[in-house]
Amino acid sequence: ELTPPTGYRLSDEFQLVEFTEPGEIVDVTFHNERETGSLVVLKVDALNPEKPLAGAEFRLYTEEAAIHQVGVAVTSDASGYVRFDNLLPGTYWLKETKAPTDYELLTDPIPVTVVAGENEPQPLVIKNQYNPPQDIETGMMEWNVLIIGGLALLAGLALVLIAKKRRAAHIK
Repeated sequence: ELTPPTGYRLSDEFQLVEFTEPGEIVDVTFHNERETGSLVVLKVDALNPEKPLAGAEFRLYTEEAAIHQVGVAVTSDASGYVRFDNLLPGTYWLKETKAPTDYELLTDPIPVTVVAGENEPQPLVIKNQYNPPQDIETGMMEWNVLIIGGLALLAGLALVLIAKKRRAAHIK
């Protein structure tokens, strides 16, 4: 075989063919493997693209609705990279299923195209927005209201007592 069908790798298989009669036709079968490609993702901080993000989990799907998963979930390493290999050529949808700690989760699947024979593609750079944890309410507001309310009640009571004393002093 000199040229494989489109989308297939050239077989390195050799076959010996013997002809017993002139003009004889002999069927020969070669097994070609499908050409595959890869997808590489680089996860970075939205405000500082030089900062790679570890801990982002991605899944790859065959359709935008993200129902039929291809392979297993892959998590970004310390350098922010995620890699999917041995993919058949075509369109897939990449979905972030877990964001790095303190970063917003991307909610929409991202369409990606895998090209046959492209096993070292340029990384798809995905940026995440930093979302620091909010301060936890400690209940101090409720205590402040109770303290202020209690002080107001005491002040009101003191005014009533002072008024009673003045009235009693006035009556004598």
